[in-house]
Amino acid sequence: MKYLLSGTLKTLKAQTESNDTPKIPQRLKGSDPEELVDFLMQAYRAIVERRGMEYKDITDAEAGKKIAKVVEWLYGPKYRSTLFLQGTVGSGKTTILNAVGALYSGAGASLLKCTGLDIYDQYQMQRNGGGGYYELYKTTDILLIDDLGTEPVRFQYYGVDYTPVQNLLVYRYNKQLTTVITTNLTDGQLCERYGDRCWDRFAEMCSILRFTAPSYRK
Repeated sequence: MKYLLSGTLKTLKAQTESNDTPKIPQRLKGSDPEELVDFLMQAYRAIVERRGMEYKDITDAEAGKKIAKVVEWLYGPKYRSTLFLQGTVGSGKTTILNAVGALYSGAGASLLKCTGLDIYDQYQMQRNGGGGYYELYKTTDILLIDDLGTEPVRFQYYGVDYTPVQNLLVYRYNKQLTTVITTNLTDGQLCERYGDRCWDRFAEMCSILRFTAPSYRK
């Protein structure tokens, strides 16, 4: 089965054999893009079925087309270090996030997964002297963030406001570390929550996939 990959397969495959695609796990260097699409499709199906839900073929649905775009992001330039899955509730964003996680894990890559609220909570724990995973979230090679925007915007410590999520994202942007994010927030809501400067950086570092389909959960 052939998928709607905008670049030529030959070009994409040649890119992954170079050092210009750090988002591709080392074990998958030289892989055919079609194979990665197939893997993500199968992982998506397995995740749906593990939830006890009926799987419906998504090849020609929005989620299936977005999976092809995910593979293009994997083969894309280094500076596009972040994949941003944005849009409607129940449209498959988190399932795709988990499928990407399965791809990385299956290839032996080191990764962490958290929510926006986890980042906030772990930062709060760190500030209160309890250790936590915040620094690991910030510096890990691959980070999957689900439900960005569910966390408080600021953390106050002795009268000083801190923005742990924004700081983490800016750090990962500067280091060009691979990050995959889901959110239900619109552009306007993201700009209001995180500020114009942070959103401008989002737009620069991200490949943004916007989901508009109705919920698969209905």
